[in-house]
Amino acid sequence: MRLTDKVAIVSGGGSGIGEAIAVAFAREGAKVVIAGRNQEKLDRVAKEIGGACLAVTADVSDPNDIKKLVSAVLAKFKRIDALVNNAAVLLAGTAESLKEDEWDQTFDINVGAHAGHGPGPCRGEDPREVHMRWNCGDRISSQVQPG
Repeated sequence: MRLTDKVAIVSGGGSGIGEAIAVAFAREGAKVVIAGRNQEKLDRVAKEIGGACLAVTADVSDPNDIKKLVSAVLAKFKRIDALVNNAAVLLAGTAESLKEDEWDQTFDINVGAHAGHGPGPCRGEDPREVHMRWNCGDRISSQVQPG
């Protein structure tokens, strides 16, 4: 069990690759926090994983939701050891055919949330450290103070 007692956030953890990562992490002993926009999907995965899982409804393109997510993780587990930035959307169409709000949503989730765009929801607010980070350009990992 290589991840025993590590705390990992998996965005997009309610289905697909994010779900598979969350299940694998839990199987390796991690406490897993899954985040996504669909509570029903999150609840299904959390039930599959069991007591080592916390499901938090959050849109990674929304700084207030990121703040809520990080606060929930720190309140329950007191730290964050790993971040898996898996959340993404794929809307049917081309860049030319998407409506402006669809383009904005795609960009905000697929690019902005992972590149640290927008105000820093965690910067300077909590001195607890992140022990290990993946995709360190992510909004969460770049703004929770590293150790």
